Amino acid sequence: MTGELASGKTTALHIFEKLGANVFSADDEIEKLYADRGFIDRLKVKFPEAFTDGELNKTVLLTHFSQDKVYKRKYERYLWSELRSVLNDYLITHTDRPVVAEIPLLFESGYHRLFSFTVGIETEPETQEKYLVQREKDPAAAERLRTLGASNGYNRFRDKLDYIIVNNGTIKELETKIEKVYREILAK
Repeated sequence: MTGELASGKTTALHIFEKLGANVFSADDEIEKLYADRGFIDRLKVKFPEAFTDGELNKTVLLTHFSQDKVYKRKYERYLWSELRSVLNDYLITHTDRPVVAEIPLLFESGYHRLFSFTVGIETEPETQEKYLVQREKDPAAAERLRTLGASNGYNRFRDKLDYIIVNNGTIKELETKIEKVYREILAK
């Protein structure tokens, strides 16, 4: 499952989980990587300019991303290679039920090849902005994420998705749409 920034992917993932799917969140797993000292040490060797006083500085990192597309791509590829082993382990150990994985850069990372079906979550720009402001308490952080999110290639890959779920209504409406898609996938 993929979608633009603040489109409701995490909410959709929780709904899939309530329906019985095993779920995997790339964002959650990346946060675990950032909490892993070994990963941070490897990151420090590969991307020393992203560190200030020995600590990863996400503001500096986002600045590099916005100013240097090659740097951003190298960083993303490194992160994706680390995440791929975590995802592979999850897929191998969770075969009892379908797995729904929330992966914001699903196609860019190449992870779409690991799944039988792809699902996109979309919302209108006004709704997206509302979700982003609710999620990010700091307006400056919301603006940095908005800028970073503009580089998400969702629209470039939209036509490759098997299902598109439009998230412009209530949670109940989203649940109904997701349940319909999930049942269709289970029937195949």
